[in-house]
Amino acid sequence: MKEKLGFIGLGNLGLPMSINFLRAGYEVFGFDINAKAIDRFIAEDGVGLATLQDVIKQSDVIMTSLPTPQAVEQVYKAQDGILQHAKQIDFSTVNPQLNDLLHKEARSLGLRYLGTCKWECHWCYSSTKIIKVDLEFSE
Repeated sequence: MKEKLGFIGLGNLGLPMSINFLRAGYEVFGFDINAKAIDRFIAEDGVGLATLQDVIKQSDVIMTSLPTPQAVEQVYKAQDGILQHAKQIDFSTVNPQLNDLLHKEARSLGLRYLGTCKWECHWCYSSTKIIKVDLEFSE
């Protein structure tokens, strides 16, 4: 069975990526503070949820595509944030220091975090190393 995916941030980058996962047969739960973005996601057969916590509860892997480093830090490090709950992949534009911080905090909790720099070419930044990743999820 495929993992259930959560997507936080359904804007210019997040919506097309979440749609690609839907088309690949994954069940995807999404949240955005913009109701129109959630409506577009639902129109593509995504499961739009009312809160970040709802997405966390439903998902095995949580992906984020957020507009600012402050938004990323808030979503990950809040008391009920993502950092406490699942495998995490961040596609947001953030600095390497924040990626390192989130990676180290996730690791200390026994969780996995991958901060990316370029989704299109599949080259990703994580924990001070540039690595090539396989974006397929195991079943």
